[in-house]
Amino acid sequence: MLYTIDGRRKGYSIGASLTQVAQRMIELGCVTALSLDGGGSTTLCVTLPEDGNAGVYNTPSEGSLRAVTNHIFLVASNEPSGTLDHIALRTESDRVLAGAQVLLRAAAIDTNYIPMDKEVSIASDRGSVRTDELGNAVLTAPKTAGTVTVGAKVGGKYTTAELRVIETPDEIRLGKSGTLTELSLEGESGALDYAVIGIGVNCNNAREDFPPELRDIATSLYLETGERVQRAALAAALIEELDKLYAALQSGDTASYLTAYRRDCLTLGREVQLLWQDVKEKVTALDVDDQFGLVVRRADGTVETIRTGEVSVRGLYGYVE
Repeated sequence: MLYTIDGRRKGYSIGASLTQVAQRMIELGCVTALSLDGGGSTTLCVTLPEDGNAGVYNTPSEGSLRAVTNHIFLVASNEPSGTLDHIALRTESDRVLAGAQVLLRAAAIDTNYIPMDKEVSIASDRGSVRTDELGNAVLTAPKTAGTVTVGAKVGGKYTTAELRVIETPDEIRLGKSGTLTELSLEGESGALDYAVIGIGVNCNNAREDFPPELRDIATSLYLETGERVQRAALAAALIEELDKLYAALQSGDTASYLTAYRRDCLTLGREVQLLWQDVKEKVTALDVDDQFGLVVRRADGTVETIRTGEVSVRGLYGYVE
C-alpha cells in the first residue's frame, strides 16, 4: 500500500504528523510501514483505467509536481483475463452549472483490472447524454439545480456516479467580476511563494452564441459596449495593469489599491459564511484592513480580522447551499 495525503496549505489542508500517519496506517490494516519522508512535495500520480492518461490526484503543498523528482513507479504486469469484473465510471467534475456540459469517462474492467474493448452504455436520470465527434460521452446538465445520477452498463454489470448541478453560482457580475485566486505558501516560513489569479471574460459573443437558456442572463464585452474586442490587446492590457499593481505592492504603495479593493469588494456590509476546516459560521463583513485582512463581526458582537479561510454567500440571499 502506498499512502499519501494533501500537503499542508492554509485554508485547504493541515497536513499530518508521523504519529497521525502511523495511526491511519494501522486503521487500514498495515503491520509494517516505511516513511519515505516526502513531506509536502509528495505527489501521487495515477493512470485511471477509464481515462488512460496519468494525472496528479493529491494536492502537494507547492500545488504541482516538482521539476526534479524521485519516483516509485508501479507497473501492472497482469495479462488481460477477458472476463468482465466491473465498470469504472467518472465524471470530469462533480459540480456543473445548470445547462452546461461535462465529460463522462467509463470503461469495462476485467478481473485483472485491465480495460476491455467493450462499448459501455451511459444514461442519466436528468439532463441528456450524447456522444461527441471524438466519441466521448458528454452530459448536458438540466436547467434546474439538484443532483444528477449517471448510470453505466455493459455485459450485465451496472454502476452509477452523481454530480451536483448549480443553478445560481455565488457571484457572476459584469464590472465587479468574481475572481478565482490560488496561492502557495512556503512551507517553513509561511511566506507567499506565488499566486494564480483566474478570471473569465466573454469578449465578442453575440446573443445567439449563448445557449437559449443563458441568453437572458449571460453577456459579453461586445454586447455591453457594441464594439468588438481584440482578445490579445485585452490580455496585454490586463497584464500591464497587473504589473503596475505588483510593483505598487512591492514598494508598499497600497493606498490607491486598497481604496479600489474596498470599493469593489462584494462582501462588505453583508452577512457571509465564514468557512474554516469543518467550521461554518455566519458573520458580517465590515471592512478590509491595511494588510488586506477581512474585518468581521461575529454573532456575539465581537470584531475580528480574518486572514485565512474561505468567505462565501452559499446558502444566503437565495444562493444554493
